[in-house]
Amino acid sequence: MSNNIVFGLFKIGLLVGQTYYETVTEEHVLSVSEARELVDYWIDSGKMDEWMSDPEMVEAEEIITAQLESGLISTPPNPVTEVMRQIKKGAGHDDLAKAIEGISAEITSEVETTISYDDAAEIIADMEEKKLITKEGKMTDAMIRQLEAGTLDLSERHSQAKQTAILNIAQRANTKAVVNDDSKEVRVTLK
Repeated sequence: MSNNIVFGLFKIGLLVGQTYYETVTEEHVLSVSEARELVDYWIDSGKMDEWMSDPEMVEAEEIITAQLESGLISTPPNPVTEVMRQIKKGAGHDDLAKAIEGISAEITSEVETTISYDDAAEIIADMEEKKLITKEGKMTDAMIRQLEAGTLDLSERHSQAKQTAILNIAQRANTKAVVNDDSKEVRVTLK
């Protein structure tokens, strides 16, 4: 299996081992130590003071407080507004950490992902199914038109980040090498 790019061919070897970055968001329940660490960071860095003076953050905290007090919601939806609520109530540092322990928070991170052989085989099968490439890997006119438009119609089972990586690889495979025709050049040598 070769990673060499051949103009107009899209083979599995072009994909295997290629990396891309994907944004991943996960729900995470805060532990005691994480809650303390967060509160310490927010207070020491001045973030909490910044949020307490931000009109949008204060409004969000007031809405959440009203929802909690009315019974519309039973648990605080995020740790930041809960710490803000507790500060307004006069809670001490230890109480702030206890207030957010067990609260679920979304953690977003960038993850480097490498296309495996199985992923590449799935992508190639998807492209063949959508008539973007032939069984031999030759790019069809439909694929070339999509590449020229900067899009690639792939299955939704591929994330947006993966589709962008595939598009970039396909565009490189569709780039013709520039060949200069030296036969028309005239060389003059001065004596």
